[in-house]
Amino acid sequence: MILIDEYTKLNNSFHKTCVFHLGIDAGFFSEYNYMVFMILFCLENRIKFKLYSEDANFGYEKGWTDYFKPFCEEVYESFHHLYNRHPPHTAWKSALEELTRNRDTSLIRWKLKSEMYLALSKWKRFRNKGVPFDYYTYDLFDKLAKKNKYYDIPELGICGDYIQAYNVICDLIWQFNDSTATEIEFIIKNLGIPEHYIACQIRGGDKIIEYDLLSIDLYLEKIANVSTLKNVFVLTDDYAIIRILREKAPDYNWYTLCQEEEQGYYNTAFSKVSTTIKRKKMIRFFASMQLLEKSTYLIGTITATPCITLGIRRRKNIYWVDFDENLFFDSIDFSIKEKKTLSEAFLQLL
Repeated sequence: MILIDEYTKLNNSFHKTCVFHLGIDAGFFSEYNYMVFMILFCLENRIKFKLYSEDANFGYEKGWTDYFKPFCEEVYESFHHLYNRHPPHTAWKSALEELTRNRDTSLIRWKLKSEMYLALSKWKRFRNKGVPFDYYTYDLFDKLAKKNKYYDIPELGICGDYIQAYNVICDLIWQFNDSTATEIEFIIKNLGIPEHYIACQIRGGDKIIEYDLLSIDLYLEKIANVSTLKNVFVLTDDYAIIRILREKAPDYNWYTLCQEEEQGYYNTAFSKVSTTIKRKKMIRFFASMQLLEKSTYLIGTITATPCITLGIRRRKNIYWVDFDENLFFDSIDFSIKEKKTLSEAFLQLL
């Protein structure tokens, strides 16, 4: 029996149900990783996993199945858009702390409104006219396992640490639908990149808010140290980076799917673009991820969630601009140059 059949059989054998809301307000791979670890939590605790993604910030019509094959039952009740979200109590705690400092009456009104939403969400869960369920996303969100976790789910061949478990779930759910797969293949073929190449991701846009962006010179230095290959694919959201790379290192052949008009990725702005533009950008993004994964050498950074995801998925021939060792989270030199420690960077996945 293939993996998806085994998963479906196991998932459907559970009595309690969680409806997970995908694509709420974070970038794609942050949302994706939330989902992977929620699936693992539900499997461990014998909870049926269902998906709500109709309003996903990366989707254009149906959400997850706009790009991927279905792997579980999906629900479409619209109340999930409002009530089934990330943990509200975390925001309440921050609001109360701010209220204590500033005596801001607007925060009192906001907290009361949030409490009202929470009460209504519980009412909606038990009054749901569709298939009943037991847990919203926020009910289980804080219980998701972090890094140092051992998993034992023999029905799916999971018996190991979070990396082994994560990869099994990714093999299960990371399956492009036919139209997406065809478009990605066409894009990669038309790029004309040679069989052997180096790949890296260099972020701009809203990442400058979270981190001091790494110097392009660090990438050039790492690329030169890793291999003599002169063909480099760059996943970036700002075409100005490509211009700088070509100016600084004209002896390299620089490839990218970034468009000349692109000036950086901003998640809030992306969520508001037309469905046509959103679809084109997401397909190009997935094609870029394929190119990163299939590269001969991958240059990664812990400041970008796609790189961390690929680090978990790949673990071979990946080198990091943030530190010297070509190792991953479980056995790494923590003397990195960034403000955030590696463990803190990983926790951003959850």
